[in-house]
Amino acid sequence: MDDALCAEIGTDVFFPDHGESRWPAKRICDLCPVKRECGEYAIALNINHGVWGGLTPQDRRRIRKLRGKNDG
Repeated sequence: MDDALCAEIGTDVFFPDHGESRWPAKRICDLCPVKRECGEYAIALNINHGVWGGLTPQDRRRIRKLRGKNDG
């Protein structure tokens, strides 16, 4: 997590309010050197809020479903 770009930027952009765009967070994640690890962390811990590793909660639920893991 020390190498994550979000550690330098702050977290507000990664936790947009309902109806706000997630694209700014996704663009930052695309440049992050630990994007994959971050997304896998959120999937493994079943985190259902915010953008992690460029993945929205919906993205992570879809990945868990494809991998055969439940949401709760």
